[in-house]
Amino acid sequence: MATWQQVRELLQKEYPIKEDKGEFLMINFKISETRTQIVGVNKRESSGAGDWVEIMSPIGDVPPVLLDKVLAKAYEMVFGGIVKCSDLHFLRDTLPLEDLTPDRLVQTLHAIVGKADSIEKECLGTDKF
Repeated sequence: MATWQQVRELLQKEYPIKEDKGEFLMINFKISETRTQIVGVNKRESSGAGDWVEIMSPIGDVPPVLLDKVLAKAYEMVFGGIVKCSDLHFLRDTLPLEDLTPDRLVQTLHAIVGKADSIEKECLGTDKF
């Protein structure tokens, strides 16, 4: 898989797309009968480093008193990291598009979704995303 179009086609084939804005796809995963988790998959360009696929799943608006707990949970992972955009914290990972395989994309997507939901549940006790 070497193009954004191939990434889009794979995701559209395998997952129910909630929103498609060309270079951004939003998917709503059903984690269990009572939990769901949103994930965004985005094409990103990096000057000099080519095109990348960004996978971001919201954790929520983490209050300062819980931020250390969330960051400690993220430290346990071998992938991704916590970022903040506006008022929300996200679990995010990026993958170079050039040599991305379908298996690596799907593996990372599921890992981000599962861990974001786990952190949201354990640290915030919610299921807003």
